[in-house]
Amino acid sequence: MDYEALERIGRLRQTGILTEEEYQREKQRILSGPGLLHHGTTAAAAPADGGAWDTMIMPLKRYAEFDGRSRRQEYWLFTLLQAGVYILVFALMAMSIAMSDGRGGALPAIFVLLFVLLYLALIIPNIAVTIRRLHDQDRTGWLYLLNFIPYIGWIIVMVLMCLDGTRGPNQFGPDPKGRRHFEAVFG
Repeated sequence: MDYEALERIGRLRQTGILTEEEYQREKQRILSGPGLLHHGTTAAAAPADGGAWDTMIMPLKRYAEFDGRSRRQEYWLFTLLQAGVYILVFALMAMSIAMSDGRGGALPAIFVLLFVLLYLALIIPNIAVTIRRLHDQDRTGWLYLLNFIPYIGWIIVMVLMCLDGTRGPNQFGPDPKGRRHFEAVFG
């Protein structure tokens, strides 16, 4: 049982972030679920320490989960992690080629293979976290296909990844920031 998650949602209820209905629903999911809350998207499912590393590897924990919502922080920290890993492997590959005097050999081939395997391993969580970001804005995941428009498609997707998500729950799940609708707070 995830006692920490129960405590977190209890605190969220006491501070008024979660309504009694949301609290009961999340409590039921914790008690009946394997660990993470529904889609792992509520504020209660956020890492207990709020650490960047936990947020950075969250897309790997939610490897092929295309439903639910993800925060900008999760998307961009995972993108930073990917870039760092790719740069590291590429630098090792370049150094191994330089050390072999450009003749090639086994070591550069190993790093090329490692680079390809890393790319293949990270493409699924990359697509999944991008689709969940689109869901956070209440947009369809099919917009991911904009990436395939030559020259400008990736720019459009990049801009969409920078936009804030919708406040409160939407058709794809609860707000990952734990925010509620404006009307629910002031209405």
